[in-house]
Amino acid sequence: MDDRAPKLGLGEEIEVDGRRYEIVADADGGATLEPAITLSVGAIHRLAGGREATGVEVEAFFGAILADGEG
Repeated sequence: MDDRAPKLGLGEEIEVDGRRYEIVADADGGATLEPAITLSVGAIHRLAGGREATGVEVEAFFGAILADGEG
């Protein structure tokens, strides 16, 4: 029997107690687990009854944030 732990890398998904997690980088240069995103935006909208924001709505709500020159 091989008792060695598997080698895992950033971006991989693992299952712990029936829940899916993704291995992501943390602020200190290490790694941490975060819940995996398993649904597309379209599927989330169908389940929750939402919709994508229009360009006008994005500009109205986030225009100042997007125009700060940082990205």
